[in-house]
Amino acid sequence: MILDALTRYYQAVNLPRPGWSKVKVSYGLKLNPDGSLQNVVSYLRPAEKGNKQLPQLKEVPEPVKRSSGVNPNFLCDNSAYLLGVDQKGKPERAKKCFEAAKAFHQKLLAGVDSPAAQAVLAYFEHWDPDTALSHPEIAQNPDLTAGGNVIFLFGEDRENLEHNEVQRDPAVVQAWQQYRNENQDGPAAFCPVLEQTAPMARLHPAIKGVRGAQSSGASLISYNADAFCSYGKEQGENAGISQQAAFAYTTALNYLLSDHPTHLWNTATQEKVDPQKSRFRYASQLGDTTVVYWAEGGDPAYQEFYHGMIEPESLSDAKEEVNAVLSNLTNGKTVDIQGMELDPGVQFYILGISPNAARLSVRFFLQDSFGVFLGRIQEHQQRLEIVKPVRDPRENLSFWQLLQETVNPNSKDKNPAPLLGGALVRSVLEGLPYPAALLEGVFVRLRAERNINRGKAAILKAYYLKNPNSGCPKEVLTVALNKDSKSVPYHLGRWFAVLEGIQQDANPGINATIRDKYFSSAASTPAAIFALLVQLSQKHLAKLSEGQTIFYSKLIQEITDHIPDELPTRLSLPEQASFYLGYYHQTQDRYTKKED
Repeated sequence: MILDALTRYYQAVNLPRPGWSKVKVSYGLKLNPDGSLQNVVSYLRPAEKGNKQLPQLKEVPEPVKRSSGVNPNFLCDNSAYLLGVDQKGKPERAKKCFEAAKAFHQKLLAGVDSPAAQAVLAYFEHWDPDTALSHPEIAQNPDLTAGGNVIFLFGEDRENLEHNEVQRDPAVVQAWQQYRNENQDGPAAFCPVLEQTAPMARLHPAIKGVRGAQSSGASLISYNADAFCSYGKEQGENAGISQQAAFAYTTALNYLLSDHPTHLWNTATQEKVDPQKSRFRYASQLGDTTVVYWAEGGDPAYQEFYHGMIEPESLSDAKEEVNAVLSNLTNGKTVDIQGMELDPGVQFYILGISPNAARLSVRFFLQDSFGVFLGRIQEHQQRLEIVKPVRDPRENLSFWQLLQETVNPNSKDKNPAPLLGGALVRSVLEGLPYPAALLEGVFVRLRAERNINRGKAAILKAYYLKNPNSGCPKEVLTVALNKDSKSVPYHLGRWFAVLEGIQQDANPGINATIRDKYFSSAASTPAAIFALLVQLSQKHLAKLSEGQTIFYSKLIQEITDHIPDELPTRLSLPEQASFYLGYYHQTQDRYTKKED
């Protein structure tokens, strides 16, 4: 099902044709008609942030899949193959690479009636790797031999440099296609993706862009040991996927994992946007899981809107517009936004993949209508809604921000538990209960940090709304303070917040409060702690003004009216969640501007 959906996406979007791929190119070698090197052209462009120089994506003949050995590509390769030199300190191997590339290009371009092809042949015939580094153009571009991809240029079109790229020459394109057709010698069998008989793919193209995977690419489908094979078949023949289908699904996945110009959300202000400065990804990162998403038919508007829903900060400039669109979509209405029509009934796909050595593991694959996914995300955000600190500008919390609440802020590794990201996404998008690991991670951080912020409070509230428990009743799972709650743990949390407030007012600028020493124990064993806290508060109250003392005395009386004389000796985890929410609500209420 995954390959079917990706292949249909490839067919719907204008992606490289079979035998071609988009790869990152750093430099171009401009050739004279006699094959001599005229000059070196840089394709590097400054990054949006920092001082890095980034290569450009170019459509070139599909590169080979190599992990070792010498195996040249056609018209696009690194400096070892096209110049015979590199920075790896192995000159003899670089020369072997150049000789292999020379033989390969002579084989493909022999007899091609094209000035560009003849210039490339002449270049390989006369270029000397031993003197390459002394060439003035090579010496002026030392990064040329650092490992980036290099292509050939021929021609004098100064207005459009792409017209000079040799891989665009019609005669060269025909020679490449003829070579590919002659070398598709895989055994023919029925391909379930194409639903027809076609040559089988022995090796599937590599997939690049998955964080944590090998930079050279990883495989979604591969067989590299006899134990994985059966019925005498070799490598990819066991999968039964045709060469055409393998190219289609890998090209589509590589496209989804790459950067694209934005279309929708940076135009919310109706201002012209420079596509080179504003990039968009059809993928997001959750821990070690890379998530890609697409709509049936390939319309990017669905991907951009979904991206905005899971990364809420990207929609902050168009909040009212987004809310109106979302309301219509979740009610099953088709909407038109800036000339792009969104239909809630369109099938939408979400794929989570993670690295596993040279392969990729599928963490989850979800498919449903676009409107259903949006409705579940909206319900999730509503469950997370809770009163927020004045200085917190975020309207909603993203998946990544929730996962970060389970991570030790002082650790070097800021990534959450490997499986937690995928479990959280699945629970939200499939309408399932939240994973218990999310709650456990929050409790671990609460005990260690002895403080509760908006993110942790939102998680506790959302978890017990979706996973009901009598220890944390619905009456405490409110957006703001609920003074009428009947939950004793909730009011104990409120009481603790008030006692802390008294201490802070009595000792302005105090570095550590009762929260730093007693927070966790008060939440778990209140009977053993609150007697001590009350004694301390009497000393603190003595330092306050008469007005402050009266205010706090009334507030404490209001809270303790809901608490029995005999305090609970121990609170369960759900009851502790009620305690933490009571503390959070009361603390935020303290800083809320009052009308009277």
